[in-house]
Amino acid sequence: MLKQLWFPIIMYFWITPFLFPMRDPVTGIMPEPTWEGFFFKLAIGMVCLFVFSVFLILLNQDNFVFVPANPNQDFEDNSEGWCLPTERKLRFKDVHLETSDKVKLHGWHMSIDDKFDAPRDTVVFLHENTGNLGDRLDYFEMMIKQVGVNVLCVAYRGFSKSKGKPSESGL
Repeated sequence: MLKQLWFPIIMYFWITPFLFPMRDPVTGIMPEPTWEGFFFKLAIGMVCLFVFSVFLILLNQDNFVFVPANPNQDFEDNSEGWCLPTERKLRFKDVHLETSDKVKLHGWHMSIDDKFDAPRDTVVFLHENTGNLGDRLDYFEMMIKQVGVNVLCVAYRGFSKSKGKPSESGL
């Protein structure tokens, strides 16, 4: 929280003397307002607003890219029929992968039949950046039943049962 507040606090104290001139300490007279001063202050304010906006966008860019739009980050919280492949009569086993930086990712290996180790065409599916694996059961069911391929799907960091936090470097 503090790292997000230091910039606006500094900007407030730096900009305030430009926007609100102080009385002359000797005479006590306020300076006469001019249009030049008004436009100068307006331009300074717009530049500061732009810099502040760019700063906030850069600071929070991961939140713009990795948007957890579905309130159910875990597939177990989904409604019936959208939790596990067994609800759609699909055969699957859990898959756990470990990344080079020791983060554990969760996924499912779904097969046409019970022969998971048999050599056959397999689609590797990395779901979009929102929701969870259960939200993609329609795709998996179509690929297995209509296309006739196995499916290996892995959830990104922070989605479904995968550990970690989504980030650009984690992709």
